[in-house]
Amino acid sequence: MKSPSRRSTGSPSRSSVPAPSSTLPICPRTAQPVSRSADFSISTPTAPARWRNRHGVPTVYASLDELLADPGVRVVDIAVAPQAQSEIALRAREAGKHLLCQKPFVWEEATGEKLVAVADRLGLKIAVNQQLRYDEGLAAARAMVRATHENRAGDTQALFRIDGSHGSIRGTLGLLYDYPNGRPDTGRGQQPGLADGRLAYPVTHRWIPDAFLGPMASLLRAVAEDGEPYPSARDNLGTIRLVDRLYSSMDSGRSMPMGR
Repeated sequence: MKSPSRRSTGSPSRSSVPAPSSTLPICPRTAQPVSRSADFSISTPTAPARWRNRHGVPTVYASLDELLADPGVRVVDIAVAPQAQSEIALRAREAGKHLLCQKPFVWEEATGEKLVAVADRLGLKIAVNQQLRYDEGLAAARAMVRATHENRAGDTQALFRIDGSHGSIRGTLGLLYDYPNGRPDTGRGQQPGLADGRLAYPVTHRWIPDAFLGPMASLLRAVAEDGEPYPSARDNLGTIRLVDRLYSSMDSGRSMPMGR
């Protein structure tokens, strides 16, 4: 990302995306055009020129070292295979870059803790691209109650439901009914006091591409305002810790504490 130019919103204006070509079409939806890009999977001399011409990106890097050495790049969106992400993230941290990482954030809890510690030491931000949290149906449900949702795999339907002490929220994840085109989610709340006991929420946006805007927008806002991105790497570590304890519990047949 180029050095932030402050607009009336106070947010950085352009982003750097070292990412596969499949992710680049999402970027124009943010109204913040990609200014710099890198592809570390190819090393032919003509590769940078091909990227520049194909996507209209002014600056294309041929290597990670070249990108990290550029002081004009402040935010890096990493989109690589999971096993390669940790090393790139650690190097980018030490180079003073804010990061948007893909999920899974790390393979091992200790690596994630190291990344978060380095970020805290350097005053840098890490967000994790859990874009489903910005899917409109789930975002609306989360705004109604602070709870989790359940999505059972292997069914012919893609449903979520949240039950609370004063009502419930249920809906569908529209993307999974016609992937990758999808349809808008549905959402309906039920609680005592409503006219017919239920209230439908008019969902108009879609998981792809609308929800993809959320993590990067949150990261840029956190950089501009010195806040915490959502979901942050620290938040994601809680998920990794939970999954690790679940597997350990299955292996041992015992309940496992959530502490480190």
